[in-house]
Amino acid sequence: MAKRMLKAEAQLMTWVIIIGLPIYGITQLGESVGWELLIILVLAIIVLAIFYKFAQKKKRKKQLMKKYQDKKLVNKLMKCLFWQGQTSEQLMDSIGQKSDLAKTNISLTCLLVNEMFVLARSDF
Repeated sequence: MAKRMLKAEAQLMTWVIIIGLPIYGITQLGESVGWELLIILVLAIIVLAIFYKFAQKKKRKKQLMKKYQDKKLVNKLMKCLFWQGQTSEQLMDSIGQKSDLAKTNISLTCLLVNEMFVLARSDF
């Protein structure tokens, strides 16, 4: 008679698969192509990702400087700050674009003058 698997055993098996298979795959890849090459490849991907993020931030800052021509204001917007007296356009440039509430999972609601803005942030 076959023994029925307990819930705890099923969870353990799931975690072994989730953690074990990637480790096994990386080990096999490292042994087949060489660990040095694999490490260099991973580091290159990390460096490229950091460079891309930096380039995007620089591009955004340049666009905001062209738009507002005020270094102090642009620095506040780049830090995602918001303050009383801020225009609705500055608010959207600071913390995100208007979004339909039904479409957002994570939303930030800001009350500004007599307008309600629902803003979606993808980088929370």
